[in-house]
Amino acid sequence: MYTGSSLSKFAFKTTLFLLATGVLFPAHAKEGMWPAHDLKSKEMDMRSMGLQIPVEKLYNSDGSGLNNAVVLFGKGCTGEVISSHGLILTNHHCGYGTVQGLSNKDNDYFANGFWAMNMQQEIPCPGLTVTFIRKMENVSETILANTNEILDEQTRDSVIDIKIKKLEASFKAATHMDASIRSMYNGNQYWVVISETFKDVRLVGFPPNGIGSFGGDSDNWMWPRYTSDFSLFRVYAGVNNKPADYASTNKPYNPKEYFTISTKGYKEGDFTMVYGFPASSQEYIASSQLNQIASILDPIRVSVRTQKLNIWTKNMQQSRDIFLKYTSKRASVANGWKKWQGEMKGLRD
Repeated sequence: MYTGSSLSKFAFKTTLFLLATGVLFPAHAKEGMWPAHDLKSKEMDMRSMGLQIPVEKLYNSDGSGLNNAVVLFGKGCTGEVISSHGLILTNHHCGYGTVQGLSNKDNDYFANGFWAMNMQQEIPCPGLTVTFIRKMENVSETILANTNEILDEQTRDSVIDIKIKKLEASFKAATHMDASIRSMYNGNQYWVVISETFKDVRLVGFPPNGIGSFGGDSDNWMWPRYTSDFSLFRVYAGVNNKPADYASTNKPYNPKEYFTISTKGYKEGDFTMVYGFPASSQEYIASSQLNQIASILDPIRVSVRTQKLNIWTKNMQQSRDIFLKYTSKRASVANGWKKWQGEMKGLRD
């Protein structure tokens, strides 16, 4: 779960970012959040903090970077490829909505969990997608060319939108993959994101709520957290290892790269990083905006959701059928409810 930023102004869910924290000495720490394509410029900093692998291994566009093992899971979560057969590790709460759609009174995966003992037992997940970022390229020069002379903001935006659509179509035709152009740094830069989205995703493992959401929201958004917050899925591919709709003949996806799990453990001061999709940062908002969040928006958000959660929780405790229908909605609302309480406390402090 992403909780903050030090350097980046704006991030988008289709753009990979790296959040790093390293400790050289007890009193000296460096941290920051950077777009994956910009990691080369931070190589010396990262090496001084303890990075041991080549920075090109973290991101490159030739297919050998770990950007091919970090996925956008669904519409807003991060996942990691951890095997040569398309096995995906993500958070328990990231799989929550999908598992709700697969659960019923006879197969209550929230109470009992689920574990496929072989690939034949893996359950298809209609509507769930996994997206791989293949390449990111700066197209600012093309998109912003001859736009500074346009004084009318609405006209300028319209011209930029037309350019974006044309260039996206050009990239799609050239790469035979998805292409999406996003603005960054408040419209001062534009980047195209080349990606592939897989639609045949199957449930492999899901701990019961007593493990996966142990303690409810008591330590959500906090550290340490005592929840086994994980779930496992597998990506399947069609002909030539390419994205395809669900079919029984599809094969487990063979990734270009995947993460291995170290059993050596770690020690204090080791370099650590989080690689994924943090959505957005509000580091550079004005003081008036900050005051509005702290004094108006967050208190309203918490108050309204407190009432909603109380009503839902009461009825969910009385009926397992209602629980199964509302548990994903409740978890989503409770996540924001807890986050905004912490945000208010942090701003007060």
